[in-house]
Amino acid sequence: MHHLGGAYSETQYIYGEALRRLQQWPELSEWKVLVVGLGLGYIELMAMAEALKNQKRVKILSYEIRSDLVEAFLAWLKGVQSEPTYDRLYEFFQKDYPEWDLKLALLEAYQQGRWEIRGGLEPASLPRETYQALLFDAFSSKSTPDLWTEEFLQAFLKQTVQDQAIFSTYACTGLLRRTLQGAGFAVEKRIGFLGKRNATIATFNGVTSKG
Repeated sequence: MHHLGGAYSETQYIYGEALRRLQQWPELSEWKVLVVGLGLGYIELMAMAEALKNQKRVKILSYEIRSDLVEAFLAWLKGVQSEPTYDRLYEFFQKDYPEWDLKLALLEAYQQGRWEIRGGLEPASLPRETYQALLFDAFSSKSTPDLWTEEFLQAFLKQTVQDQAIFSTYACTGLLRRTLQGAGFAVEKRIGFLGKRNATIATFNGVTSKG
């Protein structure tokens, strides 16, 4: 439970905070969320939870390269199989968001096409739509180096950034900061979660040129 509690708290700290900052744009009737990660479920449940809490429609696109994780998470959402890890994780969501059936809401979003899951992200598979929340959990530059190059990040931001957008990741590097600033983001370095290295959150408000 301690390990899952830490994972849940970190998801709240890194990605829940980014979603909550979308409230600075109350005119948005729908939140469009892009999730790039290794591991499926934590961030998507968080996106649904915060959208429901703030009475917003939400559209989610997730990139996940491991098909076994996708199959396991969807089976858990459908109640086809019980997965102890997800069951225990969900207890934390139920504690903080007791008013909503997040499993049902996320499953319905998937069935209705409001939540789409694609395979691994690469330059050729960049989405055509833009998003307001860019939640970049692409593991590490060692395991997925192509996703952390300046060239890829520039293309990613140019293709996916909405007129108003929040970018958040657990990572904090000089290259990432320079790339975000070059794309017109105001970058904030955050203290890392529980002693980890610093994290990054950045805001684009549509005023500064993206270059």
